[in-house]
Order: sequence, then C-alpha cells, then structure tokens
Amino acid sequence: ELEAIEDARLIAEVSEQMLGGTVFCTFGCHPHNYTDYDDLMEQRLLAAFKACGRKAVAWGECGLDYYKNFYDAEYPEKRACMVNVFARQARLAASLGIPLVVHTR
Repeated sequence: ELEAIEDARLIAEVSEQMLGGTVFCTFGCHPHNYTDYDDLMEQRLLAAFKACGRKAVAWGECGLDYYKNFYDAEYPEKRACMVNVFARQARLAASLGIPLVVHTR
C-alpha cells in the first residue's frame, strides 16, 4: 500500500529518537498488492528506503500468495503478473546487495 511507505519511514525516524535505534524497516510490495506495483511505486519505495539510511535493512515483504490471491491465480496472465512482480523485486534486492524478505504460505 502506498500509504504505508510514509508510515514506515516515519516509524524508523521516530523510533530512532524514542527507542535508541532499535527498530529497523524493510520496503517492498506485499503479494496482496501486486497489481499496484509499477515504476512509480518502485521509485517511491526506493526513495523511502534510501531516506531511512541504515534503518532500512532489506527489501520486502514480497513473494507469491496463491491462497489469498486464489481467484487471480486461476488466470494465467494474472499469475504471470504476480510472478513478474516478485522476480522484479528479487532482482532489485540483488542489485542493491540487500536481503530479500519473502512472503510464503
């Protein structure tokens, strides 16, 4: 969810002040929101990731969820889109040299 990007950035910032830097965050597109993932979302996620500096530690949670996205998974083109969104995020994490948090069910 795009709204969560700013929330995560704010939590990282506030936790630094209130909790002495003990909270870390990740950024990515959850599989339930795979249809929202596009170049703009990726740019916003990357910008928030970079803005958090050392508090952003991984990319994700991303992956495949054929249980919650059951009806979408029945359509080959939608299933392919889910796989492509996951693969795109996995490649991005690899290119940044950061861990990937994978959603599995």
